[in-house]
Amino acid sequence: MLCGASSRGCAVTSNRGRPIALQGNCRNKMPKTALYFVYTRRFFRFWSRKDPTMDKLTECVYAFEKMLNIQYRVIIGRKGKATELCIGFSKLDFHHLVGLGKLKDLRIATRNRRIVFDEILTGKINYKTILKSRYLHLIENRFQPLAHIETLFDDNRLVFRYNPTQNQFSLIQADYLLSTPYSGNDVYIFHAKQEDTKQYFCRSFFPKQQKDYTKGQAVYTMLYKEKVFLTTGTAQIQFDRLTPRN
Repeated sequence: MLCGASSRGCAVTSNRGRPIALQGNCRNKMPKTALYFVYTRRFFRFWSRKDPTMDKLTECVYAFEKMLNIQYRVIIGRKGKATELCIGFSKLDFHHLVGLGKLKDLRIATRNRRIVFDEILTGKINYKTILKSRYLHLIENRFQPLAHIETLFDDNRLVFRYNPTQNQFSLIQADYLLSTPYSGNDVYIFHAKQEDTKQYFCRSFFPKQQKDYTKGQAVYTMLYKEKVFLTTGTAQIQFDRLTPRN
């Protein structure tokens, strides 16, 4: 099992979704310094989100910041075999997911990803900053779905084992592909395994365009999914086909 949650005594909620505390080490604890950073910005975030003029990039970074406190534990099955995935989130992922590396005519494309994330949060970098790039059109379609990334993960039920050889003209290297309907289209979220933590992280994110990245990929059946909140150690079951029904 990739997450090892069940083998280390990870408690979950009932079928009604009542959260209870997790036991053992099935999740990564958020460092105290990170908690301090989160709580000291809470007041700022509250007022910023009430601002109707908040731009697209700022909306995305706020949405993604919430994901830093979340981990998804997913059990999928195919041909009688079950596989467990633990999907986590890091500040370092945001830069690539929103596509800032494609803005090759701006310094933001190659700057330290963690610093860029924090500067967007504090307002030092915003949509006007990247509006100067002639490559902005390449990532414009990511802003709206990325601002709803938590909803996309909550709603997801479709997981593919991703084989890059099926898409030889793509540079994406990933292990799994999540495909979720959004606003009349599908959004692709690619995941790769992080060897040191054994967790999966978001490798790439974009709405479907002409190419269907799920074609020829092995589809898995969703068996179980829970959403873990790292600061409280609670979990909410979002999907469960493993628990026998009365």
